[in-house]
Amino acid sequence: VIHICGRGDEEYIKRQYDRCKIKARVFNFLKEMGLAYSLADIAISRSGAMSISEITALRLPSILIPYPFAGRHQFANAAILSSCGAAIIIKERDLNAEFLKNKLLFLLNRQDELNNIKNNLSKIPVLKADRLLVTAALETL
Repeated sequence: VIHICGRGDEEYIKRQYDRCKIKARVFNFLKEMGLAYSLADIAISRSGAMSISEITALRLPSILIPYPFAGRHQFANAAILSSCGAAIIIKERDLNAEFLKNKLLFLLNRQDELNNIKNNLSKIPVLKADRLLVTAALETL
């Protein structure tokens, strides 16, 4: 497990993994997100725009937990992937350890489901946002 948490939460989170005898690396910030994603079989993530774009670009199966205090945009982001079978959503109000564990084990024990999610992710076009941004900027000059 690679777990990225907020500042000040690292020691508590590490103790919880140790208590459950789960091998984990806990960071309050991780600059090498590309490396973390490349090591992952599944992401458990909030669903901000950057997370969604990274998960989509890397075709990484995910369990998305939209942050409920960010307006409704995180839920809308997650719903786009979920609606085409490319992610699983868990609402914050439904989140507990047992529910999350069951969803995670479902995916880990069903290679066909992981492959289905990856296949659905591959159908989502990955726009060349960098090129679009540069083109738009140059057009304004």
